[in-house]
Amino acid sequence: MHDLLPDWREMPEADREARVRELILEGKSASIIARHFRCCTRNSVIGFCTRREIPMANKSGWSKAAGVKGREASSYRAPMKPKAKPRAQPPKPPKPAKIKAPAFETAPLPEEELGNDVGHLIGIMDLTKDTCRWPHGDPRLPGFGYCGAQVQADSPYCPEHTRQGTWKP
Repeated sequence: MHDLLPDWREMPEADREARVRELILEGKSASIIARHFRCCTRNSVIGFCTRREIPMANKSGWSKAAGVKGREASSYRAPMKPKAKPRAQPPKPPKPAKIKAPAFETAPLPEEELGNDVGHLIGIMDLTKDTCRWPHGDPRLPGFGYCGAQVQADSPYCPEHTRQGTWKP
């Protein structure tokens, strides 16, 4: 069957245009016209007709050219009425800007509350099983660290921080 169809790409443009015009006058759609040729798609036919300003059947079934019917009468639907323009809506008040809670800085605790010298805090990579893991400061701010003092037996904290916290073995 495909051997009997002309090749879209090898056909002379004048013959192709004449054949496409004939099929449009018969009321064929772009996809059906494309099936009359080898190596042709619906988009090829639409592009071809657009470049040469050949009128095709529109969605309502009638071509832009007067009197050319694109679909059978039984499937023809009357064109829809244009939609009414939407009423003008009063402008919505602008949304209030999101207020971000200010980041607060914690005041440093006095050294006697910390249980060790604040200047000797250690980083997370320096923690061992024998160092106190009590955190000091805000992890997002510079100067954050861990106590680092010798831990109490069966506790992750030094004796001072074990008393301050509620940790129980």
